[in-house]
Amino acid sequence: MSEIGLRIDELLTEKYGDDRPSMEEIALQVGMTYKTVSLWIKNRVDRPDLESLKKWAEFFDVHPGELIFYKADKTD
Repeated sequence: MSEIGLRIDELLTEKYGDDRPSMEEIALQVGMTYKTVSLWIKNRVDRPDLESLKKWAEFFDVHPGELIFYKADKTD
């Protein structure tokens, strides 16, 4: 089965390593609530909205497409 999801946690590790800011600090910088940031980091957002994708893309200084991963189902 193919899989699609968010790379927020991975991008935070790439950007900050082990010295990442707290979720409260990230929430302030991104302009979201603590709970919403937590859901995004844990890849528990079913329907990412465009405004949130824009905020994360600006936070990481990446193209919005870089926030998402896709793993195709490998069938022979």
